[in-house]
Amino acid sequence: DFLALVSSVAQAVGKVVFAVGSIAIMLSIAPVIGLAVVLPLIAVVVVTKLASGRIRTHRRAYRQDSAAVTGLLGEMFGSVLAVKSSHAGDGILRHLVRMNDRRRRSGLRDQLVAQVLSKFNLATVDLSVGLVLLLAIPAMRQGDFTVGDLALFVSYVSSLVWVPHYVGQVLARH
Repeated sequence: DFLALVSSVAQAVGKVVFAVGSIAIMLSIAPVIGLAVVLPLIAVVVVTKLASGRIRTHRRAYRQDSAAVTGLLGEMFGSVLAVKSSHAGDGILRHLVRMNDRRRRSGLRDQLVAQVLSKFNLATVDLSVGLVLLLAIPAMRQGDFTVGDLALFVSYVSSLVWVPHYVGQVLARH
């Protein structure tokens, strides 16, 4: 876990440095189009921050429910003779099924929130590319924005959207 955290921190720092540099370049080339790229990314950061509490709550519940199921299984296998002699196997199995169902539900909630957030993040890439294209057309007609600038902006957009993801990984592993 420690090595995964160190690796995540290194990736996140690299992505943040890249993001700062690429935003500076985009703003120097075309400030309005650069802002059109940055604003959806700010929305990703804000939504991620708002959802982080809910994600932590669901993750904690899933870990606790998983630990409870694992603990019960350990106790069951550790005391097989006592369970058999007291004829408590059916009751313990029913309890295990209830606990495992609760673990499954908490895991599904955790995955649902994480997947919705991930899809929102990916949708901002399409939104940012669309905004760049819409704003680039008039600028290209006037000669203020080249095809190379367009390619640069689109490539930066696809890289910038992962910055909140890497920072989120660091926070989750921490």
